[in-house]
Amino acid sequence: MGGTCETCAYANAHGWYGPGHGAHCRVCHASWKSMALAHCTVCHETFSTNGTADLHWRRSTHLDPRGVAALRLADDGIWHAAGARPAHWQAAS
Repeated sequence: MGGTCETCAYANAHGWYGPGHGAHCRVCHASWKSMALAHCTVCHETFSTNGTADLHWRRSTHLDPRGVAALRLADDGIWHAAGARPAHWQAAS
């Protein structure tokens, strides 16, 4: 964390992240395009939904998601509710 990255350098020079970029965290330098994802500004982890992100908070206290049994970290680095299937696993309709 900290420092700068290509995306931050571009934004500093041009005043925005560039076409089609989506969202970016200037602290951990994570980038994402999905409006469904939630990024925690405390631990800088990314969650599949706002509701999933809420699972690592208890009465306004932040919890490390690694210690929350209701969460699991997928191969793509995104936290999901335990037992939930990521969207890309769903059969096409």
